[in-house]
Amino acid sequence: MQMWFTTSQDISHILFKDWSVSSIGGLVGSCIIIIIIAVFFESLKSYKGLSNEKPKRETSESTPLLGWLPRNESRFNLMDHLKRTFLYLIQFLVGYFLMLVAMTYNVWLFLAVVIGCGIGYFFANPFMECYFERRKKAANQISESNGRVSSFKRNGSL
Repeated sequence: MQMWFTTSQDISHILFKDWSVSSIGGLVGSCIIIIIIAVFFESLKSYKGLSNEKPKRETSESTPLLGWLPRNESRFNLMDHLKRTFLYLIQFLVGYFLMLVAMTYNVWLFLAVVIGCGIGYFFANPFMECYFERRKKAANQISESNGRVSSFKRNGSL
């Protein structure tokens, strides 16, 4: 195996023994597949990173002391942890696949990885931020519609 970049269209093995390329059409098709995999990888990274953020508590002097009762945020949730572990394993696997594609030292496949990651970050990060912002707003509206348990009346007296 050569250890330098080449622009050849003949690639004996990309990720699997049967994934070989010997024509320009095959190389273009492989690059498109790799771009899609890289976009998926960046989308998964954005989703995982934004879903792990802890919500920030907003406090003000107008909020009654008992009006904001802390929810049990430190409680361990096994299903949530299993979901995050599964997402981590998928991200790990896809990341190593992309690394192995880059290690073919083919310029076109390497550019496909770089371009796919760039496209994935460009589109996925703002989309995921918007998605999680909408989820937070919906959760806030639900909690406000259910009302807060408090011993204070509207004017703050007992």
